[in-house]
Amino acid sequence: MENYEGQRYMRFISLLSVFVLIGMVPIAKSDISKEVIYKEHFNVEKFNRLQKNGVWIQTLPDGTTLQQRKNTPQGFIEEKITKNSPYIYRKAFDANGNLIGVSTEFYSFPVGVSILYDSQGKVVREDNHDNDFNFSVENLADKMNKEFGINIMNSNNVINIVRGIESEHIKGPIYIIYVHIKDKPSYIRNYLINGRTGSILFVLDNSEEEPKSVINEYLNTRKN
Repeated sequence: MENYEGQRYMRFISLLSVFVLIGMVPIAKSDISKEVIYKEHFNVEKFNRLQKNGVWIQTLPDGTTLQQRKNTPQGFIEEKITKNSPYIYRKAFDANGNLIGVSTEFYSFPVGVSILYDSQGKVVREDNHDNDFNFSVENLADKMNKEFGINIMNSNNVINIVRGIESEHIKGPIYIIYVHIKDKPSYIRNYLINGRTGSILFVLDNSEEEPKSVINEYLNTRKN
């Protein structure tokens, strides 16, 4: 689980993740079970005309950012980021501009159902990344707002959130939330939360100069 903590400043999914895990679109399971045909095309000619160094970025009037980038030779990636939102909506296209996958990332991790399309727009694979997390990100947002006055749906309020399965000691899904502490500028508050029940396992005020693992600190309390 140390790897999840080490990712707290990352807002990135590698190209391999995009094309292999492709997806995380929150749509109903019943919709995916059908033979869905999805057609969308990336305008390669327009991109080539407007891109600089393989990237074209647009900022819409409401502050939404659209970024398109080339990933030679696999194709193209398009990301949509709403201003102050923790969500990144991602689409992957092949070299011919055919949509091959869509994804949603919440802070540093994928959420929802991942979908992979073939070049004809037919669904060929889907994976639900929320299966192990009975306590959803929406539940998490409600809890943090009610109990701590922290609105995690505004990315300005949070350094990062990670989640994963801690299989060695906690043996289950967890979230870790990192926020600044107003009266302790050199410290970061870490909330360790059970991903099934939403219970707070541990809260650690962590020094930026000598950081500690919130999981290790939690496990130390259980030894006593």
